[in-house]
Amino acid sequence: MFVLGQDESAVHTAMTLLNFTDDVDLLLNGREPEWDDETDELLRAHLIERVAPDVVGTEQTATSSADWPSRMTRNASTWAGPRCTE
Repeated sequence: MFVLGQDESAVHTAMTLLNFTDDVDLLLNGREPEWDDETDELLRAHLIERVAPDVVGTEQTATSSADWPSRMTRNASTWAGPRCTE
């Protein structure tokens, strides 16, 4: 799974997804993080990988692309969806 975002909401969304999967990436899309030191500590404690480069596309590999829209959610500036391939 991945979360695309740079703010505290993105970090908390990523941590919530850990209830459903052991592998969550936080895609920063080439931007600097906008969270405080306390949130940074939480992120590091939860072993969520930060991926800094710009996101140029995603590829769905695990399930049918027909259910992609129903599996992607948006909350403010944060996007979450199935894990992307690098």
